[in-house]
Amino acid sequence: MKRIEVIYQRLTKAGEEGCTASALASVLGLARANVSSDLNQLCRENRAYKTGSRPVFYHPVKTGDAISRRPAGAAGHTDPFAETSIRYPSLFHCVEQAKAAALYPPHGMNMLIRGATGVGKTTFAKLVYDYSVYAGILDSDAPFIAFNCADYADNPQLLVSQLMGSVRGAYTGAEENREGLLAQADNGILFLDEVHRLPPQGQEMLFTFMDRGVYRRLGETDAEHRAKVMLICATTEDPSSTLLKTFMRRIPMVIEIPALSERSRKERFNYIAAFFLDESERLGMPIFVSVNSLRGLLAYSCPSNVGQLKSDIKLLCAGAYSRLQSHQTARMEISGRHLPENIREGMYAATSREEVWLPYLAENRRFCVFDAQKEQPSDIPSSAKPAGQHESIYDLIDRKYLALKNEGLDEEEITSRINDIIRSYFSGYVTRSAKTTFAESVIDSEALTLANEILDAAAKSLDRTFSENIRFGVAGHISGAISRVERGLAIHNPQLDDIRKNHPREFSAALTALRTIQSHYSVELPLDEAGFLALFMMPIERHHDSIPLIVVIAHGPATATSMVETANYLQGANLAVGINASLNESPSQVYMRLLDLVRTHMPQAGVLLMVDMGSLSEFGTSLTRDTGIPCKVFQLVSTMHIVEAERKASLGFSLDEVYDAAASVNEILGPQRPALAADASQSHQVSRAFIVTVCTTSEGGAQMLKDLFDSRLNYHNGFCETIALALQAKESIAERLEALSKAGTILCGASTFAIDYPIPWYSPSDIIAGNAIQDIQERIEEALVISKTRDALSELIDSYNVKAAFPLFLDAISSIEHEGRRSLASDTEIGVLCHLSYLVDRIKKGEGLDVPQTHSSAAEDPALYHAVLASLTTLEQKLQIAIPQQEAGNICAFFSPENCRQA
Repeated sequence: MKRIEVIYQRLTKAGEEGCTASALASVLGLARANVSSDLNQLCRENRAYKTGSRPVFYHPVKTGDAISRRPAGAAGHTDPFAETSIRYPSLFHCVEQAKAAALYPPHGMNMLIRGATGVGKTTFAKLVYDYSVYAGILDSDAPFIAFNCADYADNPQLLVSQLMGSVRGAYTGAEENREGLLAQADNGILFLDEVHRLPPQGQEMLFTFMDRGVYRRLGETDAEHRAKVMLICATTEDPSSTLLKTFMRRIPMVIEIPALSERSRKERFNYIAAFFLDESERLGMPIFVSVNSLRGLLAYSCPSNVGQLKSDIKLLCAGAYSRLQSHQTARMEISGRHLPENIREGMYAATSREEVWLPYLAENRRFCVFDAQKEQPSDIPSSAKPAGQHESIYDLIDRKYLALKNEGLDEEEITSRINDIIRSYFSGYVTRSAKTTFAESVIDSEALTLANEILDAAAKSLDRTFSENIRFGVAGHISGAISRVERGLAIHNPQLDDIRKNHPREFSAALTALRTIQSHYSVELPLDEAGFLALFMMPIERHHDSIPLIVVIAHGPATATSMVETANYLQGANLAVGINASLNESPSQVYMRLLDLVRTHMPQAGVLLMVDMGSLSEFGTSLTRDTGIPCKVFQLVSTMHIVEAERKASLGFSLDEVYDAAASVNEILGPQRPALAADASQSHQVSRAFIVTVCTTSEGGAQMLKDLFDSRLNYHNGFCETIALALQAKESIAERLEALSKAGTILCGASTFAIDYPIPWYSPSDIIAGNAIQDIQERIEEALVISKTRDALSELIDSYNVKAAFPLFLDAISSIEHEGRRSLASDTEIGVLCHLSYLVDRIKKGEGLDVPQTHSSAAEDPALYHAVLASLTTLEQKLQIAIPQQEAGNICAFFSPENCRQA
């Protein structure tokens, strides 16, 4: 007996309640994926039907059962377009068109589906068929025949035979009468994909059938055959330029399917979630996908639309399954490092963590969990946050409470933990930089007006001022409170009694605010809400012992202190301390210096120990033992790790959260690469690129420009980054830029005032108007090409350290450009870099240099020639090689006018 029959027999024993694929697989001892495949085949054969979703239950259709006996939700008894309209609103108009065409008397209206490759035209056509069955237009066993016209576009005779059928002797090899697709699709639907590939002759052959419902087989002259078929055609081209007008007149309904790039993030996430859940169901196990991976999938360029998105997700899952089977991982897991280059680029587009919705986000993890065996919402809930909007305090409390409860903590410990979370949440509004330009786009204007009214009154009664950030925070909080009450959800503040007792003035002002909100919205709010409002009004002071101490220890005379100095400059803070560990110093001596430092500070929030290598990573356990202070150790530290750790610490996050923030940087950096040689020139570091934004009075203007760059520029997997510098005095600008230049190349900057630093500068007006964006993007592209050229050459050349020498080559080119008063085109610059790299390679290997001089610049352009000679002399000294003088003429040839940019 075939496996599918064994499964069907077992399914019939399950009775009316049905059975899941997992349960059947367990009982029968079969692979769940095989059982699921056979169950779906039974559904297509109308021998079974499904109910529910996540998990799906399968029910048998016994011989003789009437379709009408199936419960609501069974195949054929649920509008197949209903879920499509909800999950994908951009298809609403398409669905309404399709319904109108399908219901058109007497047998429906022929239609044309138009859209780019991969938008889902075939899937949509199948939904039209399912809807026609649901609406009673077609019988449940009506045929759905799909045919791709491109398969026979170059052979009209064979095409006619496929569509209309043929009689014996109609053409060479036709030995018997053959039924065509029109006959096979009788009383059903014929789907003609890529109909633009149908030649004019083929289109004309369908005229009679579309007009009268009759056709002749190939080779027949007088006999006619009838068929009742609804035609659904699909094309990726403009019908007016590829199809006959007479053909189009017979297909009045044209449905345009939008491309994936034209749909909302929410729709795209629904596709992503559906595809991961399908793979989870097929494999019978949950799939863990990192938040950054989902950000990449949400934003990467997907030219082949939904089809490519589905295929890419299948490939990611196949890779995860391979890693699981080879025991590289303990679960189906997809992280940023597993993404191919094209998807990784999406991680740095204008998407935020808030766009990865909470129903799939595992508590205290960086992963979203897609599990087909658990109940999942069919759509992203209304509580999902748009980009830029923070999770409300109510949702945060609910989520944390459930997570802590699941950990088995008692109520006292849960209350204590939640109180810490509340304090951290509200203190964040004091320290978090306000992004007013973007906040206005996501906060309800009515709530913002009310928040200003409330806080203006509170400012008078409390003799206190409130920042713009606090005002936006209160506005967002009011919107969340009203939404929660309207949904019938409770509001509970575990700190209420403490606030009333210890902060009476703020609580009194909050009560007045509460009455104002209730009057404005005509709602009843509990007293607990006044406690939350009071927290916004408190002068929250963040004490030193509430911030984890960040200690960086690295080998070298100034390695740790240099990284810390750079990070402190960039953050405008001094939350990290550096300890330089000499290679001649014993680990015990380094540890004693660390111990003295920690005992001096005694940070009750803990210590994040960030080290480079070796025995330093063992200091954490000893430090906790000797001081009683919690400690976490982060290895292979870089400046970027320190910057991110400081940023999180400054916002009041816990030790664990600061550690996780530093670890998340690894997904951006990818596999670690060896550093350049210590003595290499730093003036043209190409490992990373930076753009800086600067303003004179505060971080607000610089942050606004950074946000604009982040939303419009392609940073290529974090290769480039925009840094917003919070400056209080112009005198410190040069120092900070010099510190940043040690970590990479500063490509350009944006400032509200003139800065004397040798990089291109743009004005805010040019940037906001969009005039400078393309120019800046080109600078990023050129820097990226240089970086990739360096990496490629370093793999091809082994006679010397190409990465260490590359900055010297760039310095040489820059010097020649400056002295010669010309600027190389980017392609030519790459040519010079390759030429110099292989020139040094041949010299290092002792190979002969018999290349003749190709340019007589000594006579034609003496200034350029002498500039080249000076640069080559510098290279000779730093690389300790001898370069033949004839190479000066060869390099001058690269700088000819046709290879340089227009002035």
